[in-house]
Amino acid sequence: MTALCAALLLATLAPDPLIAGKPYVLKGHTDAVTSVAISPDGATIASAARDKTVKLWKRETGEVLHTVGGGQQQLNVVRFSSDGALLAIGDTGFQVRVVDVKSGEVKATIAHPGPVSDVAFSPDGKALAVGGMTDTGALYALPEGTKRFELRGRTASWSADGKQLLLANGAGSLTLVDAATGKVKKTIPTTPHLPWATWSKDGKTILSWNGNEVDVRLWSPAGKQTGLLAGPPKTGFEGARSPRVAGLALSLDGATAVTGCGDGVVRVWDVKAKTVTKTFPADSPTAVALSQDNQWLVIADGSLVKFWALSP
Repeated sequence: MTALCAALLLATLAPDPLIAGKPYVLKGHTDAVTSVAISPDGATIASAARDKTVKLWKRETGEVLHTVGGGQQQLNVVRFSSDGALLAIGDTGFQVRVVDVKSGEVKATIAHPGPVSDVAFSPDGKALAVGGMTDTGALYALPEGTKRFELRGRTASWSADGKQLLLANGAGSLTLVDAATGKVKKTIPTTPHLPWATWSKDGKTILSWNGNEVDVRLWSPAGKQTGLLAGPPKTGFEGARSPRVAGLALSLDGATAVTGCGDGVVRVWDVKAKTVTKTFPADSPTAVALSQDNQWLVIADGSLVKFWALSP
């Protein structure tokens, strides 16, 4: 069966119903899903996959609203703007595309000087921070897509007021950058090196992790390590099922974190208590997303997109 035939067949399958204790399963991608996101209002789910497509799904029904093709190479990341009107797509083909969520049309294509690993809209939607797989990042003005300045980082997160950026780079440091000038305001060295990070919207909590490790480290913006979300101990016999952290999501207030791990377990954490409060099964979780109201958990699991209701 050709990839096209497989895609047409999958598109005719109704999504699995949301039953208590079961995930809602969205079927349509023909290769592994690499990134997921949920819109600020919780109504739309976005997924990017190795089949070089991005799908926008209606969460309530599971129907595909739009399929965005045209990926140059592997699609690594999708992120919504704070108002949910736009979606940024980053891929290894040295480009970022900005899509109108309502129409599914590509509004802008931004050439980037390296493979893209992360994208983040500013709170006001007037800028887009881009992280690169080789730490080659940049800040672009929107809607025109012109480069304002270069950044050094693999991941990028904004402060709630839009005045600072948090960057994590492969050399093993976190940096706080002035979003108006691009100047580094603070550097936080990490051991071991932790090239992935995210920042709570209240500005109080930074989480960093390494895709080869099982733990997530907590930091204050002042650079002090404040705790550890300790994953299960490695036994040396897991092979491909090691509990290493493959994806992480953080609630707006920084109180709840979700980790998707290579052992097939998605863990929900109470960040303050540093304890796991819930677990969900997944065959191969590669990315996770949490709705802003903490009611929905989205998981990339192989070629499937699964989402769970977190409330009873």
